[in-house]
Amino acid sequence: MPWIALDVKTNQRIKSYDFKTSYEIRDMYPEIVCPDCEKKMHPRAGVMSARRVHFAHNAGECTSKIERHPFSIQHEESVLALAFYIEKFFSQNPTKIPITVEVEYRMPTIGQHGRIADIALLINNDVIEVHEVQYSDIVLDVIKGRTNDYADQGIECRWHFGGNYINNEGFKSWFVKEFGYFSTPFHWVEELVVGANNFSKTKRS
Repeated sequence: MPWIALDVKTNQRIKSYDFKTSYEIRDMYPEIVCPDCEKKMHPRAGVMSARRVHFAHNAGECTSKIERHPFSIQHEESVLALAFYIEKFFSQNPTKIPITVEVEYRMPTIGQHGRIADIALLINNDVIEVHEVQYSDIVLDVIKGRTNDYADQGIECRWHFGGNYINNEGFKSWFVKEFGYFSTPFHWVEELVVGANNFSKTKRS
């Protein structure tokens, strides 16, 4: 479920979760397109819906090759909650170089067809860290592959697992052995984010 669309006139990233109803978006941004395929999109839901306001294509119109999967409400809300937490963390622990937190951030040069990170942290428009939230089943090699794709570009990838993963001791042991940590979307500790001082010193080559 896309949270982000582009305004045709200004090329501005529009964040659907900043609005309470789809009507607000329609009034402010009459023409919006998909950041991936540039096809027209429209806002949906809000008010009495179980889902927040989001964007949608007309059926079958998206031609982007970037891998996407349908997400549960639990996943969507966890991503936003984690993003808001990280933003709050940095507002309370400001860095010398401001850090921008973006949700559903597209990186067309990552992997074979590009990737969309659940959350990306940027310094001077450069992505330095991404956060991925995972509830549905995923092949272990896919986790390694995504992590390596980001690492090849000098980007650290942090994973947060929910659902059945929380009580899956075998998976948790494997993940800790491979990556040195295990985190859930509600594991609100400062270690979820690399220290603020490290961020301020980070510079990608």
